[in-house]
Amino acid sequence: MIRYLKYIKWSLLAFDTVVYWASVIFIGRENFFSFSMRGLSAYGFIYLVLILGLYSFKGYDQITLINGKKESAVRTASAVLVSGVFAVGMVALFLPFYELRPWRFMKAMGTCMIIMPLLRTAIALYIKRVFPSKRCIVVGDKAKWHCLMIEMSNSLSRKFLPVAYCQANVEKLENCLEKRSSATSVVITEESTLDDKSIMDTLKKSDIEIHYLPHLVEKVLKRIPMEVLDSYRSYYSICFQDISSRPIERSFNLAAAAILSVILAPFATAAAIAIASDDGKPMLFRQKRTGKGGEHFTIYKFRTMSQADEKCHGDPDQDLSRLTKAGRVIRKLRLDEIPQLINIIRGDMNLVGPRPEIDRFVKMCSGSIPFYEDRHRIKPGITGWAQIKYRYTSDLETYKSKTEYDLYYVKNQNILLDLTIILATVGTMVGMKGAK
Repeated sequence: MIRYLKYIKWSLLAFDTVVYWASVIFIGRENFFSFSMRGLSAYGFIYLVLILGLYSFKGYDQITLINGKKESAVRTASAVLVSGVFAVGMVALFLPFYELRPWRFMKAMGTCMIIMPLLRTAIALYIKRVFPSKRCIVVGDKAKWHCLMIEMSNSLSRKFLPVAYCQANVEKLENCLEKRSSATSVVITEESTLDDKSIMDTLKKSDIEIHYLPHLVEKVLKRIPMEVLDSYRSYYSICFQDISSRPIERSFNLAAAAILSVILAPFATAAAIAIASDDGKPMLFRQKRTGKGGEHFTIYKFRTMSQADEKCHGDPDQDLSRLTKAGRVIRKLRLDEIPQLINIIRGDMNLVGPRPEIDRFVKMCSGSIPFYEDRHRIKPGITGWAQIKYRYTSDLETYKSKTEYDLYYVKNQNILLDLTIILATVGTMVGMKGAK
């Protein structure tokens, strides 16, 4: 089951592509071969917006599909509706020379709204019926690892079940393998077990699938739990030491900042006017934050609180009571982050990365959270994996949980993950699920 997770997303993308173009040609009755270049461009633009919309509404999230077919179907239908309206609006306002027949287009998109959610429901049912539950033996302490194993099992709709736990001992392992003959895989939870040649030889001879906990937990939960970091310190130390800037990173962020500055200019103007009308000047808030390599820089945001000051800003418990009327809306839409495009242009930040924290929070976490300093191996971002996956933090325990997502991103950063985060952020803004 786990090995097929990555194929689900690409299969859905392929099916959606076929459904969209088939709907345009057969339901919308557009003759593909008689399309003008303008017509093709119009429908091609709408297709691109649709796919991006599905990404932002988690239409391609494998875990959401497996765990809740109803949620996946609702998200998909919502994505098609919002993307269709947005795309048509863009074509009508900015690309009027594109050829688009409204009634035919509505029929095509209506078909997509029906077939795409049904397709996801069918795939979810197929997975539940065809893929049997895989049983695994966990080599490690049950008291330490059982909660994490159950969490992974639940994330996969109980398709991956821990049926036994045994200590890292050859005799006990052989006995466990014999008693639990139905088990199809073994999970190695401790780094020291990998160095035990006798145990590894026993597992290889048994012809059983071997899962290493770091690989397994990152693939399923998309974060690196603290207990896994602690058990695989050497492995993660090497991983984080190898982190370096990507070749096109700076060019990508500069281009993105330039494009977004133009697109978001009307929203920035509206936010600035709302702040000035509601609470007067200043409209911008400045504060020192910790960036790459632990260096400090000045971050820029639209002011959302009355008489904002550096001493109080950043404490969620105090921030909520000091939000202005305009500030509440601006935060909900995440428009307060727009001025950080200045930080991207200056080279302080990236579009995607860990949240830049104020110095006192960094000092609080550095000595208490394993590998916390490795967040600073890359530039902080306006949005990030932890920002879209976890809530705002106010104490050490919640900072630990949020750091699990940050470290996952630092270790696994790539263009596709960046795109996923950006699209999820767009979905958050559209759904007004922004900051408190």
